[in-house]
Amino acid sequence: MVNCNKDFLRNRRALVGFDGYIDRILRPIAQTTEETAAYFDTIGDFGNFLAGKTGKSCAIQLDSLEERRGGNAPILAGTLAGIGAQVTLCGMLGRSGPLAVFDDLPENCARRSYAAPWETLALEFLDGKVMLAPRQPAPETPLAAVEQALGGEAAAGEAFGADLVAMVNWGEIDFMHSLWRAAAQKYICTVPQREKQLFFDLADPARHPAARVNELMELIGACGRYRTTVLSVNLNEAQLIAEKLGISCPDPREAGGVLAEQFGIDQVAVHTLHESLLFENGRQYAAPTSFVPKPKISTGAGDNFNAGYCAALLLGLSPDERLRAANASANYYVRNARGIPFETFCAALNQT
Repeated sequence: MVNCNKDFLRNRRALVGFDGYIDRILRPIAQTTEETAAYFDTIGDFGNFLAGKTGKSCAIQLDSLEERRGGNAPILAGTLAGIGAQVTLCGMLGRSGPLAVFDDLPENCARRSYAAPWETLALEFLDGKVMLAPRQPAPETPLAAVEQALGGEAAAGEAFGADLVAMVNWGEIDFMHSLWRAAAQKYICTVPQREKQLFFDLADPARHPAARVNELMELIGACGRYRTTVLSVNLNEAQLIAEKLGISCPDPREAGGVLAEQFGIDQVAVHTLHESLLFENGRQYAAPTSFVPKPKISTGAGDNFNAGYCAALLLGLSPDERLRAANASANYYVRNARGIPFETFCAALNQT
């Protein structure tokens, strides 16, 4: 039986950063009548429609389902705090302080803002989502802005000394590269504290050149001399990173293990629609997922996978248990459109 110690988790600290969005969840409409609207079911259906309009113009109606806090860090932080950890979220939550859209975060999730949020238009389909995100100007000195939001250099040092530091969404925001590197050099790569966890989720690295991706992967590997490093990716991201870096992976499912070995990353978690994989200490672990054919929401599923995994890390769970925790968190989210509560989280871990 998995020991889910709520009191223990309450005393574990996590810093999560550094993005922040306002997500507008939309469904593209394929056909309408006076009474009803029929949506595009799949990304392929939508893509075929657009391809058929090549050389022409078209108009697409959208049903607005919801406006909610978005970004990898706010979603991960909210679910991790909901499970029970003490979380500090430092992100792009508002120019002069967190906006009201972030007020639904749990009480044990402290909110610190260093910039205005970006906006995401999330087009939802049954088989995934298309994220449209207009670019915004970067802070002049991102790390200094983060330090100020956290209360100064001393307070930032304490925050980065948490039991778990999660840095997410490198792929979509250009200045994250310099922010992650500066934060690692100043606050991570100083004193070895291998009992502490350093968690990374790159998000989609597709638009970044190979040299930049390689530099980031080498940074993650270097951080492993000071903290236990964890990289979370989906299968497409794992394959894409390997391809960009010219790393041969005849079996796509092995990409995570190859990356772990190549860059000295302690744990690489790979999530897919039908299974989750973990590569650690030269071994591969696998756990099936419960596929949800008609999810209530898909935007944020990966972040909830990460939150479950991070909670399991803080609880000191085994590799198999960490995968089960991550899967349970993601599954609950897509079925219910909210983060998994502690009791449900523990019950899922103890299902036989």
